[in-house]
Amino acid sequence: MPKRSFIICAACMILAPCSASADLLPGGHAVPTAVSALPAGAYIFAPTTVHVVARNALNQINFTGNLTYAVWREQSTGFLDFLYQFHNDSTSKNPVEHISTTDFATVTTNVEEITGTAPSGFVLGSVVPDDATRSPGDGGVVAFNFPTPHSIPKNGTTRVLVISTNATQIEQGTTSLIDGAVATVITEAPVPIPEPGSLTLVCGGVLGLAGVSYRRRRLLPS
Repeated sequence: MPKRSFIICAACMILAPCSASADLLPGGHAVPTAVSALPAGAYIFAPTTVHVVARNALNQINFTGNLTYAVWREQSTGFLDFLYQFHNDSTSKNPVEHISTTDFATVTTNVEEITGTAPSGFVLGSVVPDDATRSPGDGGVVAFNFPTPHSIPKNGTTRVLVISTNATQIEQGTTSLIDGAVATVITEAPVPIPEPGSLTLVCGGVLGLAGVSYRRRRLLPS
């Protein structure tokens, strides 16, 4: 094998993030959130709070509140955790039943809620989701569900909700709060991870091109 192509393929394998030990929330499934504490690490996107206003098709305000979100890098793995917390204002007309986030396609996901000490930038909320779901197909949408009678009431605050992934980089995504109306804000999301088959094809193509180039150089007169 030509030395250069060997180095290129080795680099492809090294740069590909390892998959997490298990995709505990695969596409098309629902699971209860696990109770956990945030592992050792640090924020790469500090807690940020945005005010949300949900209007229906008649331009009526159904609820308002504050969404806090952040991204945490785990020290032991380098993988990213996406944190969310919503407070429903005391003046809201309706409770809130869904917090829906995108885009988590191509990454493994696990869903958790933090109890005990709240991470810096968050508070210790009390409203717990019944479960979390991930959309079928590419699994791009992860949602925390609070169906009645467990919806997020007026003046209620959720626990810190966590989507753990095997991603290592971030880009812009969206988060939606839903109940009779929808409020969507820009948040953070994982950068898609190439599937193993795609990486194999890419590296194989690079190797093939390198081999052709090597053979051509050998055939050229010195």
